Amino acid sequence: VQLQDYAVVQFSEPPCMRLVPQNAQVGEEVTVVVPGILCSKTLPPVYGPLRSTRPEHVRYLRQYVRCTGLGSATFGGFQSQLNDIYDKFANTPGVSAMKNFDFGLYEGEYCISMHTRHLTDRRYVSGERHIPFPPEIDPNHVLEDARDTKFIRIEDNVVQYSKKIEAPDGTFYFEPLPPAEFKEGDIVEATGAFVAYPGAEQGEYVLVFCLRALTMICSQYREVSWIISRISPTLNVRYRILRLN
Repeated sequence: VQLQDYAVVQFSEPPCMRLVPQNAQVGEEVTVVVPGILCSKTLPPVYGPLRSTRPEHVRYLRQYVRCTGLGSATFGGFQSQLNDIYDKFANTPGVSAMKNFDFGLYEGEYCISMHTRHLTDRRYVSGERHIPFPPEIDPNHVLEDARDTKFIRIEDNVVQYSKKIEAPDGTFYFEPLPPAEFKEGDIVEATGAFVAYPGAEQGEYVLVFCLRALTMICSQYREVSWIISRISPTLNVRYRILRLN
């Protein structure tokens, strides 16, 4: 990301700041693709029952992924780039405090997580229309029922799930893939956007790496490692993947 080509812009529905291209069209935002190994996830379908249908719980229902490079230098290089993006948000006029990303570690190595809520408070997006949930997300209408009149699903809540396929001529194309097909150990590309939401006090913000898309690149290593785990059940996921390589 060449940050000089982008700007942090205030939005009103919902209230937030986003990283967008200079002279961006309406609705345009900067997205970044992170390739890695899926090491943790909370993905649809949502079957229910929910732990609670109280608004304070429904508000935080989300789609979440965490990716690792298992110590690779290329993946580790994302850390400085994300720090630069944080600095750009933190230095925006009107910002007094900005909470940074907190991805934690996976087996002692740097990792990156992204998430997107399933629903948005209707009061913040009164001009938006609800987008119905497809069966692969909400097969039992659990989310649809839980949203009641207080929440709606907008474009910010939609995550595109797909699989990258190589054609016989060597080109690539993408096909939709149900989110249930993604498993820990898959090699994926996670696409995210940068959004800062207001905090409790004036000028306070929380920076979020919002999940916009998840693409399956390869499940072969995960499938073979499952076989190895049946043979050598004491091997952890990282060791099995390195052994395959």
